[in-house]
Amino acid sequence: MKNVQQAVEIAEEKLPSNHSHLLDYKETFEKIQNKLLWLPEFLGIWESIYSNPAWELNMVNLFSLLAWCNIGYIDWEPWLSRIFTRILKSFSLPVGKIQVSLQQYHYSMSSVTTWIVAMLGNGSSCLQHLQDLFTAIKSFYHPSNTGKFQQDLISFLSKLAQAFVDRVHLERKANPVWYFTPPESYRLTEQNITDFVNCIKECAFIAIFTKAHLKEAAKACQYLSMLRPELIVPPIVEKLFSSIDSMSEPHRFTSIMTCLASIARQIVRQAPYFSQGQTYVIPLLMAVLPGIDSNDFKKTAVTFQFLNAILMLVTCVDCSSAVHTRNDLTEIEKEVCLSTAKFEDFITEFLNRTFQMIDTLSTEMSDALYQNFVELIMIHGMNIVKNLLKINL
Repeated sequence: MKNVQQAVEIAEEKLPSNHSHLLDYKETFEKIQNKLLWLPEFLGIWESIYSNPAWELNMVNLFSLLAWCNIGYIDWEPWLSRIFTRILKSFSLPVGKIQVSLQQYHYSMSSVTTWIVAMLGNGSSCLQHLQDLFTAIKSFYHPSNTGKFQQDLISFLSKLAQAFVDRVHLERKANPVWYFTPPESYRLTEQNITDFVNCIKECAFIAIFTKAHLKEAAKACQYLSMLRPELIVPPIVEKLFSSIDSMSEPHRFTSIMTCLASIARQIVRQAPYFSQGQTYVIPLLMAVLPGIDSNDFKKTAVTFQFLNAILMLVTCVDCSSAVHTRNDLTEIEKEVCLSTAKFEDFITEFLNRTFQMIDTLSTEMSDALYQNFVELIMIHGMNIVKNLLKINL
């Protein structure tokens, strides 16, 4: 809508008043205006209701679909502050010690996040409003703030990142024959992507330590790492190394390990803008081995899960000699090649710890717990061994 209006204004300046192109532009603009006459009225109705009727959800779904299918054609700027105010209200967050009454009908997080992502770009203040929203709700992501609202908050975070990835794919990869393609001037820029990741990454890092919604929070980090791995992978790796030194907090370790398993592909992937992740592989493999602990089933499970995720993506081969035979390697590639000399130490230590755990289980554990560990070793342990050998068992 905004772009069509700009085209009409430019045409009025450059072309005679009776020019056919100008007349066509005006006719198109009038048609679009007539088709969207209902939108301000519907937004006004939505703004005026506070009783949370069931049909309000349908209105939000309608606005979301309209925004997504018309990226760049509707000017949402006059409504942004009111839209984000209603979104904040829908979370029903407590104020101090006062619990706000929960809404009977909750907005679909998929619809809300799709709506927000569709309004981003082309100088819109939507990202600033989103930043203000996360500033207001950031403290509620802390694990100590528990309540029914936390599920919606973490779902909002995850689905927001997912919707943003979907839009980037829509604008850069999708076939325009089958999908709507936004105007060139309204597509997301590299700076938009960086700003978006910086906007929500802190809340994502806090959310991974929640006990009830860990997988959803890890999914948010996974989507963000697809967009900007250089902003997501190093901080999470550093959090893991710091948590290993304090094994008295097993939940912190298992939370970060779950998150790392979800971003394994971004760690080992070599990209032009981020290849540093490969230098973390060997240190991570060695560092997580103490997680194989017969006294803690959950910690052992996430350790096996992470090892399996990494070893499915890399081949355990000593490539250290490549630094002497190749003269086209970058400094990071040389560092990675030299680090592969430690694969043998890792495999030896992994097998020793696994067999030691089996011996302990067979003599000291109850039958039920022993069965759980045996199933874990058979499922994940055998997959890890298969990946180490790179054969099909």
